[in-house]
Amino acid sequence: MIPVPCEVWEGFIFVNFAAEPQQILGPMILGLDGYPFGKFTERWFYRAEIQSNWKIFSDATQEFYHAPVLHARQSPAAFSGPAQQAGFEGPHYRVDGYHRLVTTGGIRPWALPEEMVKPTEKALRSGLFGAWDPYDLGVEKLPAALNPAEVEPWGNQSFQLWPNLVFLFWTQGFFYVYHYWPTSYRSHVYEGTRSSLTWKRPPRTGAYRRRRSDTPGGWPAPCRSCRPSMTLSSPASRKRWCSATSMGWTTCPRRC
Repeated sequence: MIPVPCEVWEGFIFVNFAAEPQQILGPMILGLDGYPFGKFTERWFYRAEIQSNWKIFSDATQEFYHAPVLHARQSPAAFSGPAQQAGFEGPHYRVDGYHRLVTTGGIRPWALPEEMVKPTEKALRSGLFGAWDPYDLGVEKLPAALNPAEVEPWGNQSFQLWPNLVFLFWTQGFFYVYHYWPTSYRSHVYEGTRSSLTWKRPPRTGAYRRRRSDTPGGWPAPCRSCRPSMTLSSPASRKRWCSATSMGWTTCPRRC
């Protein structure tokens, strides 16, 4: 077999077919040393064949000026309207040899007026910027390469490594890895991987614990609208029919 030069950095394997490969990872990306990549347990992968030049497409993924316009319908008008008027301003850019990065500002949706947030976002505590409750990465301080300008609030940071690799970190504690594989001068295969920690359910509310302790068998009693639907008295049937109490919600999604 023909030997192929390769190096491992933070669990990622870099392969170079050159007879005498050069070191391409500079201080910008090496500043991520110590990020807990190995702790991430959840992974989602997608793949698409794109009828576009790979370089044009990769440049577009690191360009955020489009966000207030093209993503306007993903937010209520009370939010998207002012966002379009304000436009986008990148608070931090950097170039390191063949590589580059951009840092974006963020928002705190939980602090926005109610008309600027979707009802689903409030119910799920999650939206365009990920889960409202950040993942606990188990580190006291993030590596210096993340949010070096100390933007507050911070949104995300995109590292574009030449030629076809992107790391995109989000402030809530998850990240994406993108690859662009050219298949011709006007087509390529686009691959993306999202990695995060296993989400942990927030602590149960006091009301949930009281309902559980007051119910025979330790299971929460069904809410008023769910009770007529009950045909069984087993814990399994109660969990199935009364989603409000089984999930510890304080209001029933059936609007009882």
